[in-house]
Amino acid sequence: MECVFCGSEIQPDEKICPRCGADQSADGSIPPPSPFYNEVIPLNSPLSEIKKEPVIPLSVPESPPSQAITIGLPEVKELVRETGVRAIISLILGIAGILLSFFPGCFIPFNIIGIFLARADLKSDQPKLARIAIMLNTIAMILDLLIILVIVVLWIIFVRVGGNSSTG
Repeated sequence: MECVFCGSEIQPDEKICPRCGADQSADGSIPPPSPFYNEVIPLNSPLSEIKKEPVIPLSVPESPPSQAITIGLPEVKELVRETGVRAIISLILGIAGILLSFFPGCFIPFNIIGIFLARADLKSDQPKLARIAIMLNTIAMILDLLIILVIVVLWIIFVRVGGNSSTG
């Protein structure tokens, strides 16, 4: 008798092919294995005798309960004062104000906030950073105001020249 899947010779009373392990009682609705399938199951170890190891439950050690960390307002104020966070924020606002000065007037309120933040940090551990931030924010404000002044002057000149040429 031949295996219905791999075609190897098997005994007529065998229900599983010793070469490919296919069930011989199947009606052929399952397609045969690939012709490139060449795994040979040895005859001395039938599939039913596969060693099954018992499942051992994993024990996880209990961890101590986590404790909440509470930080009060005085600790937060001290942290902000020591690290110079306001000066760093003010420095960022000053740099952004200079870079965005081509949008005249849009960043002036942020530069004012930056100056006040830096002034508050002059007595912190980062006074140099606060001074630099004040200078950058002031330069950004002056640059914005100069650009606004140039735009207004150009607009006035354009309106006067445009108005005189249309009447003449």
